[in-house]
Amino acid sequence: MIKIEMKKALGNIMFIATLIVATAVAVYSAAYVIVTVYNYAVENDALSESIFGDTTNPDHAMITLFNQWMGQEWNSMGQSLFYLLLPFFGSLAYSWSLLSERKSGYIKHIVTRTLRRKYYTAKYIAVFVAGGLVVLIPLIINFMVVSAFIPATTPDIFYDIYYDMGPTKALSQLFFSHPYVFVLYRMISAFIFAGLFASLGMSFSFFIKNRFVIVALPFLISMLLNYIDSSGYFKYLISPSLFLHNGGAALPTSAWLMLAEILIMFALSFGITVVKGKKDDVF
Repeated sequence: MIKIEMKKALGNIMFIATLIVATAVAVYSAAYVIVTVYNYAVENDALSESIFGDTTNPDHAMITLFNQWMGQEWNSMGQSLFYLLLPFFGSLAYSWSLLSERKSGYIKHIVTRTLRRKYYTAKYIAVFVAGGLVVLIPLIINFMVVSAFIPATTPDIFYDIYYDMGPTKALSQLFFSHPYVFVLYRMISAFIFAGLFASLGMSFSFFIKNRFVIVALPFLISMLLNYIDSSGYFKYLISPSLFLHNGGAALPTSAWLMLAEILIMFALSFGITVVKGKKDDVF
């Protein structure tokens, strides 16, 4: 059942179209950063040569792959747009599928041939994975493109203001000691939250019969959390769209708070899907 749902999820036109759009945004971010860094380097080399007669850059640690890929840089419009739309990308990929199958009557043929628990569990996994991949793949592509032009200089703690990676940022020590592991943590976090937003959208289909609302509701919830963060009601960032990147954000981030939100979103989305799925009358 899981194999069937995964094939449907990763082969549908909405997943492919969303992946193309998200990847285009990621590539734009990479291109902007590469051009900006190149122009900066050329200007600085010319200035250094005119003053010192040497183009050697003593501040090479200011610009590194680890603060220029989309998961850490905060200068490009592509980065801002990508993380703003992350909940929408995730839910657009496949969260609408349960409602579509209920409306078309397809679900009636499924629940008569297999256990409802298997169907809804497989559906949940497929929606989660599709929502996560549509965000993870563009992040990987962005990292690979940027890494082809900007060296992976190890971050230097003395240049922390250029990384926006102070002691109030979650796992900031990891950024300086094991930057590749930190990048992996950022990517996995984005995958998980995009998948959870998608799963949450799917669970709303038990109460809402409008496909557009189901896709848009996770994004609207994220926007509400963004507003709460901008109002300064809490000590830490609570919006995934902000703490998954946190570039330029004034409020600190907490790994424990992120974990708590993951557990809450999973409990709500999976709980509603399984409980309502068992009791729901599809005939």
